[in-house]
Amino acid sequence: MKPTVFGRAVRSPCVSVCRIDEATNYCAGCYRTIEEIASWGMMSDDHKARVWEELRRRRQALDPVTPTDAPSRDPEPSSPPRTQAPALTPVPPRGD
Repeated sequence: MKPTVFGRAVRSPCVSVCRIDEATNYCAGCYRTIEEIASWGMMSDDHKARVWEELRRRRQALDPVTPTDAPSRDPEPSSPPRTQAPALTPVPPRGD
């Protein structure tokens, strides 16, 4: 049975934005170091949970305006409400 933290397995923080920021040495997407990324699969769930806590602190320190569990700052634009298309009127045949 796989070890769990709070009743669930610890998921990866990866958000598929894989770019190491040269100023911080953290991934721009998940805030992990390259060492944390490389060793994630070998970490115990307890270690992964500690990394998650550190990631929350890093994110807050680097971007204090954005709450750690908030959705993206750039929400998808809302689409206008759908309206029913007008009914098409048949065109009478031409009398040539």
